[in-house]
Amino acid sequence: MNPIVCCRDLQIRQEVHKLGVLILLWRRQLGMTQYQLADKSGLAQSYISDLESGAIDLDGLRFIESSMDLGS
Repeated sequence: MNPIVCCRDLQIRQEVHKLGVLILLWRRQLGMTQYQLADKSGLAQSYISDLESGAIDLDGLRFIESSMDLGS
């Protein structure tokens, strides 16, 4: 296995985990459940759960686009 690819995969997993933690903290700060966030963002609750747990790859970043209007 190519060590560069392996290292890159690890970095991506770490960044996805960080993003998930930030989403979780942000949602809790807003006092929202995963179901409420799902309703407002148009995403499935299971998708939000996957994001928060880091179980989704960076292609899942469409969440960011759909959630940009939640603060307004």
